[in-house]
Amino acid sequence: MSNVIEYHFVGDRPGGCDGEITLDSPLMTNVVGQRKATLKVESIHLSGFIITISDGTGPIHKNDEFLLTWKNGGVTVNQPIVMPSPSYVTTPTLFNETIDSVFATYSLLLNPTEPALRFEQDPTTMKAIIWMDATKLAAGITDLVLDITPANTNDSQLASDLGFVTTTYFTTIGYQLWTSDYPVRLNVQGPFVDVICSCAPVRKRNNGSIRLLASVEVSPLMNSGLIAYPTAGIQPIEILFTAGTRVETIKFQFRTIDGKQFQWLTPYAHVVFGLTY
Repeated sequence: MSNVIEYHFVGDRPGGCDGEITLDSPLMTNVVGQRKATLKVESIHLSGFIITISDGTGPIHKNDEFLLTWKNGGVTVNQPIVMPSPSYVTTPTLFNETIDSVFATYSLLLNPTEPALRFEQDPTTMKAIIWMDATKLAAGITDLVLDITPANTNDSQLASDLGFVTTTYFTTIGYQLWTSDYPVRLNVQGPFVDVICSCAPVRKRNNGSIRLLASVEVSPLMNSGLIAYPTAGIQPIEILFTAGTRVETIKFQFRTIDGKQFQWLTPYAHVVFGLTY
């Protein structure tokens, strides 16, 4: 058997990364204890495209429609916009990329590199910030309006996801900034993915037990790239197999901190072990 063992999972639809690998030949240690084996976690890579709106059993398909209105040479243009489907995430990046695409399509900006509308998040309060700058609009473009009012957007959930209650209709002549009433609903799955492995040592957690391989920190603001483990300063676990051990399969589960299956928009997991005797 190879001295490197890998678990590789790629999903073709939103969901989890649970699965197992069957070894080419069983991992065995000598009954009399003269031959022991150690599995060391070399690396864990997980998809950064995490689902931020979920009921813990699967993604919730949300309606995140909003409405952009502006005048071009005095003529009113109403443009309903639906966030990319399936819309299981609400992040600054996704929202801003959708806005940028519309502004580029209709040539609404004076300078394509200087946005007129942006969604950001206050890192302290976790509340949403929406700002508009009418001075960045192209000549002839006036009266820009962002409308996330549910009654005007087919009962869209975007206003509640972004935490806006008092104001859901945004327009300005110059520059203006609005802050949401409540924190953005971004981190419903928690800040960590628990990577559970059938061959990891049992540890106590509250009133139960868990075979925890690693707790990998995730960021709901990432929504891109890969999440890598271990990071600087973290010592990965080493699994020692003592006398009489026989392992034919290794099972993996990826869970939220409260034990529910972790959900990804694009599931991907790659776990690499180094095996020594």
